[in-house]
Amino acid sequence: MRTRGLVASLLLVTLSGCASAPAGVDRDLVNGWPTMSPAAFLAPVVGTCYASTTVDSYRLELRTTTKTESCAVKHASETAYVGTFTGVAAAQTHPPTTSDQVAPWAECEKGAAEYLGEDWHGARADLVMFTPTSSQWEGGARFFRCDLVEVKSDKDVVVPRTASLKDGLRGDRPLALTCARLVDETKDSIGDLASVPCTESHRVEYAGVAVAPAGPYPFDTTSWDQLFNGGCEAVVAKYTGMTVAQLGAHRQLQWIWWGTSELHWVRGDRSARCYVWLPSVPDVRRSVRGLGNVRL
Repeated sequence: MRTRGLVASLLLVTLSGCASAPAGVDRDLVNGWPTMSPAAFLAPVVGTCYASTTVDSYRLELRTTTKTESCAVKHASETAYVGTFTGVAAAQTHPPTTSDQVAPWAECEKGAAEYLGEDWHGARADLVMFTPTSSQWEGGARFFRCDLVEVKSDKDVVVPRTASLKDGLRGDRPLALTCARLVDETKDSIGDLASVPCTESHRVEYAGVAVAPAGPYPFDTTSWDQLFNGGCEAVVAKYTGMTVAQLGAHRQLQWIWWGTSELHWVRGDRSARCYVWLPSVPDVRRSVRGLGNVRL
């Protein structure tokens, strides 16, 4: 009924267009209305969890994640930090490109470490940064959202959760990387490293992170070796309680590494996870941390 009444009123106004307008009325129905502003978008909130059907963390996108009621509901990612683009990046007419994301990524890494308790590289997790979509950017959104995702292996396969991962590297460190099984191992390569408790059979153990200097992403084995062989050797030697020389001469312990993705690298994360490797010991069921220069 309200719609019909409105139509009738407009019809009367139209038909009486030749009549004089009452005092104070100029017949312009819209000249005093403010221009509608672009649609506003609520900034993300730290501690919010998001569901997704995406299997691999590096394939997650803003449009494929859906906010859950709480982190007790099955979800894929959890927001550990929220930042804001500023300066030249914020003034652009389009969302920032990867080259504009170096400083924000550094903020993400710092925020993730504070959220977990330690450097996120030491967790069974991947860090994913989301930037606004084109429509959100046009509407004034300038946030970047940094989510942590639990993964089952270094290939970053998502592990759905029903609890928060906050403080996952504090106290008992429930999210910490420890030991792992080699997946698809051949004479010349390893397909993946799947995390397992150190009390289960394994042949690699996480020792820490090595960081390479600024430079192009290494696309071949030789480049990776040049960047991380020495760094991971030092990390593993320290972890096992040996000198580099002792580790080099040890007949059971060696070292391998798993490098970061190209996207992480371009954003400034030039790291590799370093692992103790026991190539000739078929069934290890203990940690080798602090083992020293002795045989298992």
